[in-house]
Amino acid sequence: MGIETEKELSKLARNTFLSVWSYPNPFRDQISGGRTIGKEICDLLVIFGEQVLIFSEKEIQWPNVPTGLAWKRWHKRAIVGSARQLAGAERWLRDYPSRVFIDEKCTTPIPLELPDISNSEVHRIVVARGSGAACKKHFGGGSGSLVYSHPEIHGGEEDLFSLTDLNPNGSFVHVLDDATLPILLRFFDTIDDFCSYLRDKVEFLRSGILLNHAGEENLAAYYATNYDSTDRRTFFPDEIKKQQPEIFVGIADELYTNLKNDPQFDAKLIDEKISYVWDDLIEKFMFHAMSNTGYKQEGLPDYNLSEHEQSVRLLAGESRFSRRLLAEAFIEALEKQKFTGKRFFRTIQPGRRDTNWRGVNYRYGFLVLPQDNESEGDYRARRTSLALLYAYDIFRRNPTITEVVIISLNSLSDHGSSEDILYIRRPSNDVLNNPETEKLSSDLQIGTNFTYTPQKSNEFRRPSELIPRKFGNRRERRRKKSELKRAERKPKKR
Repeated sequence: MGIETEKELSKLARNTFLSVWSYPNPFRDQISGGRTIGKEICDLLVIFGEQVLIFSEKEIQWPNVPTGLAWKRWHKRAIVGSARQLAGAERWLRDYPSRVFIDEKCTTPIPLELPDISNSEVHRIVVARGSGAACKKHFGGGSGSLVYSHPEIHGGEEDLFSLTDLNPNGSFVHVLDDATLPILLRFFDTIDDFCSYLRDKVEFLRSGILLNHAGEENLAAYYATNYDSTDRRTFFPDEIKKQQPEIFVGIADELYTNLKNDPQFDAKLIDEKISYVWDDLIEKFMFHAMSNTGYKQEGLPDYNLSEHEQSVRLLAGESRFSRRLLAEAFIEALEKQKFTGKRFFRTIQPGRRDTNWRGVNYRYGFLVLPQDNESEGDYRARRTSLALLYAYDIFRRNPTITEVVIISLNSLSDHGSSEDILYIRRPSNDVLNNPETEKLSSDLQIGTNFTYTPQKSNEFRRPSELIPRKFGNRRERRRKKSELKRAERKPKKR
């Protein structure tokens, strides 16, 4: 594989999975001739709790022979060969989890402990490069992405530039190419969104109702715009579920193009820009954890990378839409504190769900505390103590909550700035109901002015919110908006 394509895969992975959970070109310590030789396990390994993604990328030059023979040769080397590498990589991770290194000399193990692969969700992903130009020529245009056919109608090696389930009775192998890898990682650029797509895609393809699709980008566009009754993306919208098993689906080649030109989708991308504030927080917290440069408060337990990673992993487990809501609430907390000039605290339940990807109830809290005429150490100690009291208050108000994360930071008006993260599991009732703790919370007026304000936001703007300023005059814009609002009173799922 070329250096440039290696760099591209690593860059895309950092943007989607974030750097701390992504390991380009990890090595295993193979013994040969009495000495240790580092052998590459895969091209990219992503470890995120119980989610494990293994990438094998090959750039194989298109053979200069007739198209049918060229496809057979290229497919064997670029796709089948990569699938074998992925199977071997998964075996090694399962059998030798302590022998995975980030350097070729095998002296530096990966910093985070590997989960038990037998109890993890493993995603095998082939990135096969080199067929794009020949594919475009064969189909007379298009993106150059490979198409898909149902195993029962697939023509085998004679079905040119067409994929099918490589191992119907075993682990599914996702096959991406030059065109579709960046599209997927742009559509689903969080670990939650990407793994949800891969998981739901396998269920959809193996359900037997998909006959074919005209490229992975169109499959992704179909998924990105269909939701179920709980507002989760799905390959099985209600109209499909009602007709199963009598219905079969084919996905056409204009879906991706239509989505790119959809004003609602454009507006969604604009609205999501604020969500990258959340990504910056994740990277900042993990940078200090990995480099051991975070603030250490006297009297608190020693630094523990594993526990710190677990707390930040909760933040990183949020979907893009959830990050958008969290970032909006985070910035609003900063602005409200600046307006009042006083200590400000806000708690929020994440995204569209009451539970995260592990199925555990949790809450976030944002504490904005101005710094008085005090040392940095005294200020951080006071802020941490307040954060802990706010966490206890959240637990008392919500008996089903098992985890709380408090992000505390300076006021925008302070000369300096710092952020701390406090992760705490639900303590015992004896701790929560301790009379001294309750009195201290009361004295500091923690929770005394509590008000509940629901967040109102949709992932896609309604058509009535997208009328351009150049549309007619003011009266015509109002009339159009009223017409669209009447049509939206019975909203349809996208």
